[in-house]
Amino acid sequence: KIKTILKIPIGLAQSFFLILKYRPVVVLGVGGYASAPFVLMSALLGRPTALWEPNAHPGMANRLLSRFTRKAYLVFQDAQKYLANKKTLIFGMPLREEIEILSQKSNEIEKAQKKMTILCFGGSQGSLFLNEKFSEFILKHSEIHDQVNFIHQTGTQDFEKMKNKYQNLKCVQVSEFIYDMPTIYNQSHIQICRGGASTIAEAAAFGVVPIIIPILAADNHQLRNAEVVVQSGAGFLVKQNEFNEKDFSDMILKLKDNK
Repeated sequence: KIKTILKIPIGLAQSFFLILKYRPVVVLGVGGYASAPFVLMSALLGRPTALWEPNAHPGMANRLLSRFTRKAYLVFQDAQKYLANKKTLIFGMPLREEIEILSQKSNEIEKAQKKMTILCFGGSQGSLFLNEKFSEFILKHSEIHDQVNFIHQTGTQDFEKMKNKYQNLKCVQVSEFIYDMPTIYNQSHIQICRGGASTIAEAAAFGVVPIIIPILAADNHQLRNAEVVVQSGAGFLVKQNEFNEKDFSDMILKLKDNK
């Protein structure tokens, strides 16, 4: 942290020369330590500046930069109370083109008539915690194996372990990585996931009910995202540090019986 603080003046100087070289018409900061010097220097030089904030609880960089920038473009309205921008605009989360196209074609009535499908997706790298809890749920509830399809994306690190754990269970489709997420979303009714803004937005586009288990982090931005979803009646929240196996199982089984 000390090293980072000492590098800030260098970053500001580098930003100054980059702005003179490229003369940007507008500068958009997307958060994180890398954007802070450039956005701040742009504001000090009088360039039009704005922030993009995808989370309900903005990170430290965007909270500080909001005092110097003109506008903020937000996904969650809740983020407004943490920012000092004079003008904020709520846009929601832009989605990939293939997500947009297939989600618009998704038929909820047809989906409701299909066999219940539960997806576990811990991001592109997977989640060891989600992998463990989801696989334990499946193995302990053999009575629903003929009623539910399970799709489990494990990530590279846990793939072999999970594959061996399932021992070729016919109801489980286990993958190291899912390349065609729109098709999987279109099949799924419930999703066990983390609380990233993109993950939540993609689930919402397809009407998938998320059970969100946020990553434990210093600023708890995923927890804040999940809380907004719960307040909207659009999903459920399970805190990792308060995880209870029975409550988790009861939640899934209750949803299974309520298409």
